[in-house]
Amino acid sequence: MRKILVLCLMCLLGACSGLAAEKVEPDSWTVYVYMCGSNLESENGAATSDISEIVNAKLPEKVKVLIQTGGAKAWHNSTVKPGKIQRFVHTLDVNAIYPVDEQPDANMSDPSTLKEFLAFGKKNFPAQHNMFIFWDHGGGSVVGAISDENHKGDSLTLNEMEEAFSAVYPDADKKTPFEIIGFDTCLMSTIDTAKNFQPYGKYLVASEEIEPGNGWYYTPWLVSLGNNPGMDSGEIGKNICDSYMEGCRTVKTDAQATLAVTDLSKLDALYDAYSQWGQEALTKAAKDPGPFLTTYSRCAEATENYGGNRPNVGYSNMADLGNLAQNTMEILPNNSAAVLAALQDAVVYKVNGPYRKNSHGLSCFYLYGFEINNLKGYFTVDSASEPFKYLYSYMAAGSDMDTTVKDYLAKSGQKSLPSFATLKTNPLEDAKVSILDDGTAEMVIGGPAASMLKSVRFMLVNVSREDDLAIVFGFDNNVRSDWENGVFKDNFLGQWGSLDGYHLYMDIVEENADYTIYASPIKLNGQDSNLFVAYDYKKSAYNIIGARPGITNYSTSQKGMHVLKEGDKVAPIICAAHLSTPRDLRAVVGPTFTIGKQPVFKDLPLSDGKGNETFAFIFQMEDLQNNSAFSKVVFFTIKDGKMYLSDKILGK
Repeated sequence: MRKILVLCLMCLLGACSGLAAEKVEPDSWTVYVYMCGSNLESENGAATSDISEIVNAKLPEKVKVLIQTGGAKAWHNSTVKPGKIQRFVHTLDVNAIYPVDEQPDANMSDPSTLKEFLAFGKKNFPAQHNMFIFWDHGGGSVVGAISDENHKGDSLTLNEMEEAFSAVYPDADKKTPFEIIGFDTCLMSTIDTAKNFQPYGKYLVASEEIEPGNGWYYTPWLVSLGNNPGMDSGEIGKNICDSYMEGCRTVKTDAQATLAVTDLSKLDALYDAYSQWGQEALTKAAKDPGPFLTTYSRCAEATENYGGNRPNVGYSNMADLGNLAQNTMEILPNNSAAVLAALQDAVVYKVNGPYRKNSHGLSCFYLYGFEINNLKGYFTVDSASEPFKYLYSYMAAGSDMDTTVKDYLAKSGQKSLPSFATLKTNPLEDAKVSILDDGTAEMVIGGPAASMLKSVRFMLVNVSREDDLAIVFGFDNNVRSDWENGVFKDNFLGQWGSLDGYHLYMDIVEENADYTIYASPIKLNGQDSNLFVAYDYKKSAYNIIGARPGITNYSTSQKGMHVLKEGDKVAPIICAAHLSTPRDLRAVVGPTFTIGKQPVFKDLPLSDGKGNETFAFIFQMEDLQNNSAFSKVVFFTIKDGKMYLSDKILGK
């Protein structure tokens, strides 16, 4: 699929002022690629690989690809220079890009750098049709995209992107300048992105999920465009999606891949329905916050989300818009169906892997992490819907929210904001657990207490009194729940997930009727990463999705998905604490093992207890603000594959 990059070097043609503007021909195209190499290029040569795909496409003279490079400490080819902003054009000759401009280094995450590239292309490479592609990392509605490796600590936000586009195209309301706005980045197929670029593009092509490292596959769709420059731009978007999935399947990174084409001319109806949906939610929350907000948070927990959104993998705070609308049909009956219908009309094409079956093409913000920086960041996004800004502020702050939120609610007739119960105000720590005659552990907290909670799972801990050590195996959802009466029973079978025979820490990042996705923190070939696996209920088996780094606070995600292969070195990262200081949990790197010819992830029985070694089963309760409480501890040992509590068998 990918060939070695061959660059045809020419004399540098000089700065922008030295280039003559070309005559605009019918069916002519300029495809802008804003390529911030970042560590994707310096560490893995990903940008060079995609340039190779671009130049492998034979194009007619009327179709040009204009590439701006920068943002990487090193490049894996001899033509692109680190520490410079360079611009190249590909047309006509296969395996050739031609330098057309060079500038001193500039921050690719700065809107002025983007603006200068837009202005350069508009002046020197006018065409009847234009397409713009952002190439780098992405982080969703709040963070935006583009993370310059040479100018760390910043990203290009949606507001900054709009600032650059509006400066170069102030008359976009009269003539849409771009056929397609594309993001070969992670997490940018959001309703906020679509609203942001509605004046500037006819279609948005982007991914809801973190993209694998192979990214878009440029050669096939550029060849199609070159063969038929009169092609409809929506059809080009479809070709981009299909070739992307072709590339992902080839390198086996398709399990969670997503890409969608959104018709921005249909966005007004969707955005209006979305805002009315948010207003309906905010009004219901203000009238009866406890039951509504908890139920709403359960709906969000059951929604396909992107990036992981758990403590060990970080938070993108992006959820599938259509899936959330489906899950809220009962509690938001006035607008959920309208949102779903408008979304299905606006998203004209999409592709998704088998473990992204609930992808509808566009995501929306949900405050999974309850981090103040993410909430503050969401408030600054100009294209974000006001009702949802205030809804999540209320969820996070309760009745102590900012006065501007109260003023907004007052406009719609809501003059007071009732408080609601959380685990901070109504603690359930050390909830009693009983052992039934059949050995099942049961926690009874009652309906009113359960109404505060969005989830009840269990935590598994290995306790060694001899070593004064508690090792946390992780969390699972194998709990039988009676939410109405607040009764929860374990369904634990004495087994835990393992990779090639080694038990790993596991945490749930998503659960639905067909599969549950887990993340396990590991050292992969010496680098911090998370291994993602899906337990498929139809197959009654795990499927290894791959490994990728987590999302650091308030930053773009790391594009890439490493498919485990023979010879990979894996060291489990576990949480452990001394029994004398149980609250002082720390990450500990376990022994390294080598992946075999065919890596296998499956449940294995917990090993028999030795000496004073014991296992502990603990119910974990979590409220809508992510506050946690834990039940009393149930201790057990395993002998000959059976679970024992004292002289009772915890046997199913």
